[in-house]
Amino acid sequence: MGEDDTRLRAVVSLAQTMAAAYTPRESWRAAALGACEALGGSFAALSVWERDRGRLRVLVNAGQRAEGEEEFPEEEAYPVHE
Repeated sequence: MGEDDTRLRAVVSLAQTMAAAYTPRESWRAAALGACEALGGSFAALSVWERDRGRLRVLVNAGQRAEGEEEFPEEEAYPVHE
């Protein structure tokens, strides 16, 4: 099976997992893990851009997290300079 087939299966799996999510947190986790799998990574974070605050706020850290890294951080954010 080729690399394209593997990625396509990962995207289909992502869509199915997100469709089965009951809460926003479950859908965030599914999106991050699905992207991680599709791209062959070991970690992914999903963030939202808070334009008015000029920052990216992390919604979920998924996969192999670093020590002390929270799955659903309350205050993890990074400045974005336009």
